[in-house]
Amino acid sequence: MRVGPIEKDIMKKREEGTVCFALIDSENLGVRKAARLAEIADEGGAGAILVGGSTVVDQIELNSVIKSIKNCKKLLITKPNRGE
Repeated sequence: MRVGPIEKDIMKKREEGTVCFALIDSENLGVRKAARLAEIADEGGAGAILVGGSTVVDQIELNSVIKSIKNCKKLLITKPNRGE
């Protein structure tokens, strides 16, 4: 299995100590609130942002949320792979 850039960054952070992942369930949050939660997670020391949870929103809305978070953060951001 090939180790990608996200996995490499997580492993590097793990070598430095415990890694905290923040999960943002974007359903019913909206773009601005999700981005603000990412800022709060970053300020609190999160090493990565996971976007998903019980998300049943359409792919376009989910991508909008992820883009809004990426625009304001340098944290790792990942979404669940649904067999794609």
